[in-house]
Amino acid sequence: ISADIKENFSLLSPKQIENAPKITVAENSFDFGSVKKGESIKHDFVLLNEGKTDLIIRKKSASCGCTLAELKKTTIKPGESTVVAAVLNTASKSHGDVATTITLITNDPKNSKVILFFRGNVIDDKAPAEAK
Repeated sequence: ISADIKENFSLLSPKQIENAPKITVAENSFDFGSVKKGESIKHDFVLLNEGKTDLIIRKKSASCGCTLAELKKTTIKPGESTVVAAVLNTASKSHGDVATTITLITNDPKNSKVILFFRGNVIDDKAPAEAK
């Protein structure tokens, strides 16, 4: 069973929306280039609350078991930032292009779902050579 739960922001007044949290991501996509299969890629995604009330990260999830994401804190005060420390383990990845995501669910009424991307190329020395 799976579900997609969304917070209902439609009942907020214009004043509440004006005073709401606002998530900003310094960089929502990280291209790690080319790496050998088996390497672990680490990257810190920086989140900033540019709103007027506390930003709450309600949920985080990765698109596969090869990606781990650790939030330094789940409540971010106005003007403060936090880091999503992400690690991608390429041991189970096939030779070629790789793309995984980390999804964050927040209480920002204008951006309640944020997707962070890991992209790059995995090189498997044991993979058969491509036809030329």
